[in-house]
Amino acid sequence: MKCFDNLLKKSNENLEKVITLSNNSLEKIFEKFDSSLTLVIEKSNENLRKSLANSEGLMSKRFESTLLRMEAFSSSFERAVRSMSDAVTDSMCQLHNTMSTLSTSVSECQRHWWTMWTMCLVERERKDEKRRANNEIISGLVEQSGINDRDIVLDLCKKHLAIKPQVVKTRSIGSSKLCVTLSGPSAVDDLISSCRILRSKPDTRNIFINFDLSKRQTEQAYIKRQARRLVKSAGDKSKAEETDKGQPFR
Repeated sequence: MKCFDNLLKKSNENLEKVITLSNNSLEKIFEKFDSSLTLVIEKSNENLRKSLANSEGLMSKRFESTLLRMEAFSSSFERAVRSMSDAVTDSMCQLHNTMSTLSTSVSECQRHWWTMWTMCLVERERKDEKRRANNEIISGLVEQSGINDRDIVLDLCKKHLAIKPQVVKTRSIGSSKLCVTLSGPSAVDDLISSCRILRSKPDTRNIFINFDLSKRQTEQAYIKRQARRLVKSAGDKSKAEETDKGQPFR
């Protein structure tokens, strides 16, 4: 029994030694594992920091490169817009100059056309007045059956004016007027100058001989008549005032 106790005690001591040795081995293993794990973690952290630093550097370089590209694109776009704006401005200036030149040309053409048209009107009016200078208008003549107008005019001149003009042609104007064409303006002047005698004869006082006037000449003659009437009216008024001044006060 005592041997068994000693054996059991010896076994317990050995077991305790084994446990102690196992614990020591485990502690050493865990210490090594912990040390290795710490090294791995530190290495991983260092690699992570390096990776982050590299990534940050790459991102910074990418951002700077992108920023430089955007600045270059902005500058290029600004130059393109400025170039287009300058081109549009130049085109507008050229268009304005062209329109100004065209407007000047049109104005010159209009002035030239107006001048030519006015000259044509003046020339046509001059020719018309030159043609009318050979004519006279006789109104109040009584038509006679079987006798043409030319003979009636010559008979009037022979009986009442004592002149015999050279009548080229005659033309009726309505029912009471006759356009008579003579040999020239001097013949017309002579006939009209001598026609005043017609006012003094009962059978010819309703016969009037006048110049064949154009529209412009008619207007000028009307203005002259109005001016003479005004002058005459002013003269008569002045004479009346002088007469009133000479009368005694009543």
